[in-house]
Amino acid sequence: MLTIIMDIQNDDDRSFVEDVYIHFERQMYVISYNILRNHHDSQDCVHESVARMIEHLESLKEAKENGRLAS
Repeated sequence: MLTIIMDIQNDDDRSFVEDVYIHFERQMYVISYNILRNHHDSQDCVHESVARMIEHLESLKEAKENGRLAS
């Protein structure tokens, strides 16, 4: 699991990000690998994407509540 997720102080927020990560990690990796054609760069891309998601956590939670984020 990403260390950055473990740094989230609020248990509910951490759980939410973990769920999103588990659900979308493979899909994000495949898309980034198809573009970058490099395993390590693709992993970095996924991790950076998760870090950015955490920066916009409230918007992500709102998208989930409004049905714009698949479960």
